[in-house]
This record gives sequence, C-alpha cells and structure tokens, in this order.
Amino acid sequence: MMFLWIIIIGVLIYFLMNGDYDNILNKKDNTTALEKLNKRLANGDISVEEYNEIKQTLSSN
Repeated sequence: MMFLWIIIIGVLIYFLMNGDYDNILNKKDNTTALEKLNKRLANGDISVEEYNEIKQTLSSN
C-alpha cells in the first residue's frame, strides 16, 4: 500500500515539475475550425454545399 502512495506522489511531482498538469486539468481542444469542419462533412452532418460555404467563410477571415 505504501508503494502505491509513493508512485502517486511521484507522478504528481513529475507533472508539477514539467508543467504538463495544465493540459491534464484543462483538456484543451487543439482542433482547428477547418479540422472540425472536415470531420462534420465526413460524418455526414453537413452537405457539400454547406461545407463549401463554411470553408469559404473561414478562409476569408
């Protein structure tokens, strides 16, 4: 049981020292708008016409 606590404390120290805890706590979504748009088209959520309109809007910004 003591070994388990040593492992847990070691992992916590590792993440705190490396600054990786921010990604674990926030779980930020790094997906771009175009990647999300491509996924929506692939899933069939939007039509090709809608895809082209949204893509044109995104590229104009």
